[in-house]
Amino acid sequence: MENALVAKSLSVVDMVINSCLMAKGVLLLLLIFSMVSWAIILQKYFVYKKARREDGQLLDMFAKSEHLTDISNFSRKLPASPVAQIFLTGYRELYLFQEMSR
Repeated sequence: MENALVAKSLSVVDMVINSCLMAKGVLLLLLIFSMVSWAIILQKYFVYKKARREDGQLLDMFAKSEHLTDISNFSRKLPASPVAQIFLTGYRELYLFQEMSR
């Protein structure tokens, strides 16, 4: 009896080949969703990496510049930077506040 168990291979490939059609369909579906998940993970990684790089560029410009207008113009060139978007929102509010006070 043990010889029969040893003779049967328990590799993953053999189990997939010997499985029924429903099991193969489920495994295919799981493979597809896994690939989609990894694609999303990689895409988010590259988005966050770009945002971090652009944040660093803006902070360097902020430290070097003496005029908010220069920083504002530079911020518009950094669409992936959350810090740039926050700065632009604050700068716009400051501009509106100055216009209202006149």
